[in-house]
Amino acid sequence: GRWVGDLMNEADRQGFRNRFQTFLTSGTSDSVVTLLHKEGRPVTFSVKGRVIRDDRGRFLHTYCALHNITKFQTDAEALRYKTRHDPLTGLYNREHFDAAVGTHLVAEDFPLTVIIGDIDGLKQTNDTFGRQQGDRQIRTAGRILAGCLREGEILARTGGDAFSIL
Repeated sequence: GRWVGDLMNEADRQGFRNRFQTFLTSGTSDSVVTLLHKEGRPVTFSVKGRVIRDDRGRFLHTYCALHNITKFQTDAEALRYKTRHDPLTGLYNREHFDAAVGTHLVAEDFPLTVIIGDIDGLKQTNDTFGRQQGDRQIRTAGRILAGCLREGEILARTGGDAFSIL
């Protein structure tokens, strides 16, 4: 057998050693671990484990049950992304933008600048040339605005033809 730490990337290995020592001391484990598949891709497991000791309390072995939660975790990440991003542009959405503004207000992180703008004539473009052309204009505007941001600034599509920058 191999030590499970050999199946981890280097960054996770040291933290795992500490967690494994805690497991041996406490006698139980309920955690999550990411191991490397033989093809090199990460696979995430939910781990439930128990240390088995003899009548004198000496270590005998461990029992661990691993459940592959990679798909669940990937689906959860995709859902988190969808709840914070606009599907047309890939930019943040209004909900994320409002939360970011709220965070700055609560932290009293001032001065705070908010820029709001929209695309003039988008309804006319949609009516004349169709929604696909209007969507193209929205995506183009988003790309142009995103290219103007400085580090730490947030751009969101906050309405049909509206964009906001924090």
